[in-house]
Amino acid sequence: MADSFPRTGDPERPGSSEDIVAELRQRLAFYEEFDEIIRDNVARSGELLRQASHRERDAERAVAEARAEGARRAAAQQRLLAELATEVAGLRGVLDAVAGRLAEAADQLGDEIRAPSPPPSPSPPTTAAAGDARTLAPASAAPPVSPTDRAAGAPEIQEAPAARWAATLIVHGVGGVEEARRLQAALYVTPGVVAVAAREFAQGVLRLELSGDGATPVDLAGWAVGNGLQVVEMGPGVLVVREPGAAGL
Repeated sequence: MADSFPRTGDPERPGSSEDIVAELRQRLAFYEEFDEIIRDNVARSGELLRQASHRERDAERAVAEARAEGARRAAAQQRLLAELATEVAGLRGVLDAVAGRLAEAADQLGDEIRAPSPPPSPSPPTTAAAGDARTLAPASAAPPVSPTDRAAGAPEIQEAPAARWAATLIVHGVGGVEEARRLQAALYVTPGVVAVAAREFAQGVLRLELSGDGATPVDLAGWAVGNGLQVVEMGPGVLVVREPGAAGL
């Protein structure tokens, strides 16, 4: 920077001592003002550096806190996933056990349905009623031997055993094993029925074999209507019924 002020003792710039002093004061004021500007700039620069340093520390602290929070969340999620995996493994074991028990219970119910009924208890023959021609006809009994024939020495005819009838009942629309067992139990306690055997149960169709002692078979059609079933087909020794609302018939 070139000096624009006159210098003392410069022969090319003559002047009085007062002028020289004034010029020197002016020069000093200029330098002082320049120095003040420099000090102000230095102070502002220092403040900016301090602010930048604070912001850098704040940013580093925020980044560290964010990383720590992310690590905590990741650890918590990892623990949660591990707990869920343990619970799922436990539930799988419980479900396998329940499925095994259900399968065992279903097999037992199927065995009970397919199991033969208890042997029939002896009962006296009943009188045939009119209108029962739709059921199986019982075996005919031998004619009785009169006292005159016995006296004449005729051979004694052994009495035939009590007549026994059999029939097949087919029920469509059975809702499940419990419903099949209910129908079987209801038939078993019907007067005149001494044996009820389940021969087939698939896709809602139940086939039962019935038998009983006596000359007159049970009125299965009347029993079916009394139990809320609908008669579909009726023939010699066979009765086909269905549950109300059963499709396919």
